[in-house]
Amino acid sequence: MPQQFSSWTDSLMWRRQEWANLRAVVSAAIARGWDRHAWLVPLHLHGYLLIQPDHRREAVEMFEAVLGFGTAREQMILQLKLASLYDDVGRRDDALYSFETALPLAHVAEEPYAEAAGLINVSVLYRRLGRTDDMANSLRRALSIAVKIGDRYLEAVCRLNLAGTWNLQGRHAEALLDAELAVAAASGLGDEYLTIRVHGMWAATLANLGRYDEALSELPSVVAELQQFGDADAEAAMQESIGIALAGLNRHEEAAAAWQRAERLWRDLGDEHAERVAQRLAELG
Repeated sequence: MPQQFSSWTDSLMWRRQEWANLRAVVSAAIARGWDRHAWLVPLHLHGYLLIQPDHRREAVEMFEAVLGFGTAREQMILQLKLASLYDDVGRRDDALYSFETALPLAHVAEEPYAEAAGLINVSVLYRRLGRTDDMANSLRRALSIAVKIGDRYLEAVCRLNLAGTWNLQGRHAEALLDAELAVAAASGLGDEYLTIRVHGMWAATLANLGRYDEALSELPSVVAELQQFGDADAEAAMQESIGIALAGLNRHEEAAAAWQRAERLWRDLGDEHAERVAQRLAELG
């Protein structure tokens, strides 16, 4: 009988608990020449790895081990997923090369979902490289594809990331519009994690716009949900927004506590955003 789960959170917990066994399954399948079985395991672990950073370096090894397996289409899909993992573990040159290799193949193969998902992921890499114009252009292209094929999940993710882009650029009114559209697109999809992320972006944008009380009515519950998912990166971003709202209300001690939490989380992840929060704390005094 296939493994069944009552919720996405349960499936996430199972993948965490069974990680060592899943790695062993891949190795055993490769040894026996069961290429497709070996290929399927890392493919279906990718969503877990987006949230849980602990196993990403081991996952890169798994992806690389099966990269030549499957059809040309299947290899292209795996290459796009591996590219985002390369980015997550700091192998930016490898990530950029993999995206630039696989994205044109997705377009030529007329695989709009894979192309849009790849464009969303390469936009994250562009953000880390400071290429904000390329980041926004990739997201616009992905959004155009998502709307064309009527995929609300991809549309919600595109608008979520566009809102983050506009917030980075100080264009908070535009960010709020895309955050609200992301909430609408995600509504009714049944994706608990995506629902939390889009509501968090909407609330964080309210904080950036000075609508502090409204932001604080939403952000603590978002943080609690993200903690259940174990997404430390997203939690750190929400803690930073809580600090912004509290500082705006002159609740400086509480703001400092939120920013200290955000800084710790990002430092544990080796994320450069920790320095930005440290600067906020220094300015707060």
